[in-house]
Amino acid sequence: IIRYTVLGIITLMPIFLPWTIKLFDPLEATISINTYRLTLASLSILVGWLMFGVAFWMIGDAVKPISFDAIPLFIFSLAASFLIGFLIIIIPASIGVRESIMVFLLGNLLTAPVAVIVAAISRLLLTVSELAFAGVVLLYVRWIQKPEEDLHFS
Repeated sequence: IIRYTVLGIITLMPIFLPWTIKLFDPLEATISINTYRLTLASLSILVGWLMFGVAFWMIGDAVKPISFDAIPLFIFSLAASFLIGFLIIIIPASIGVRESIMVFLLGNLLTAPVAVIVAAISRLLLTVSELAFAGVVLLYVRWIQKPEEDLHFS
């Protein structure tokens, strides 16, 4: 019951956010929030995290066959490790913290060595993906900033 209540509150939060702001401070509530766009943004973030969790499960499944029933545990492990990693601000990029939490949470499903491998591969793939996408954006920005004359090929 608690799980569904929290899910309902989180789902309805973008709709009730403008009303809540006006409730607490009606005179200073000059913020105009587009509820439709806020809801779309929330849904896209939710879908992104779900896909990220399924990808994390696929990494685990690539190392050791795991049933589909474990997908919620993988999504929870991933989200919890990121959230707790954000709280520990003294360690840059939460290196080691996220992986330790993943290993702890997946330890009952996987053996500890397999959980370590899954967490390490997850960190490696995430880092490589971020660097590759940053490179693509950098190349795109440089290509856009060049004058038309420099874009011809010989």
